[in-house]
This record gives sequence, C-alpha cells and structure tokens, in this order.
Amino acid sequence: FSEHKFESKKTEVKKSARIPSLYKGTFTLPKGELRDTFLDVNKWRKGIALVNGRNLGRYWPAVGPQETLYIPATFLKSFPNENNLVLFELEESPCVSGHKESCVANFVDKPSINATVPYK
Repeated sequence: FSEHKFESKKTEVKKSARIPSLYKGTFTLPKGELRDTFLDVNKWRKGIALVNGRNLGRYWPAVGPQETLYIPATFLKSFPNENNLVLFELEESPCVSGHKESCVANFVDKPSINATVPYK
C-alpha cells in the first residue's frame, strides 16, 4: 500500500492505480469541553477510519447507510494535545481522483444516515 499525509498546504498528487492507501493527519481541538462528534466520510470511497488508534469502523458511503462515523468524546484528546486520524482507503481516494480540494476530513456535529444508494 502507499502512505500519504494530510496537509493543509497544496501539494501535487499524481494519479495512481486503485491500490489501498494509508492517509494520516493530525488535528487539535479548540479549547473547551470535549464532545462527541462524527467523521464525515461522504467524499471518500471505501475503507476503515481510526482516531488516536481506535477503530471507528468501516465506511462505504456509496452503499451506505451511514455517511458519518461516530467518535465518542472519550476517543479524543483535549486542547492543546494533537489527535491522530488514519484513513485506510481501499479504493481510489479523492486525493488522486483529480479533486485535491476534496482531500480533506471533515468533522460534523450531527450524524448522516441516509438510505442505501445503488453501487456502480
């Protein structure tokens, strides 16, 4: 597999075959009380997500039903500590599909659980 790092700066990403890839990133939460949150995986294809070494589960938004993965507050580290996010992408990620602006991980405060969508 290939390994990539989430970065806030723009980088040139070359297209590659659909091979499993490991994406790693870090983030720091704002000051305040830790709260449960959700990882939005809607722009990603199919894989497994981990936060601080804890498995959040598999994602496959094209099939559903979930488009977000639950992250309990107890999985997170409070400010000023860094949290680690790992996405083990099994198919082509948005990072190599020509949509570099989509090569991000978003956290939301509400779950998104929609009906399944036919997989193509």
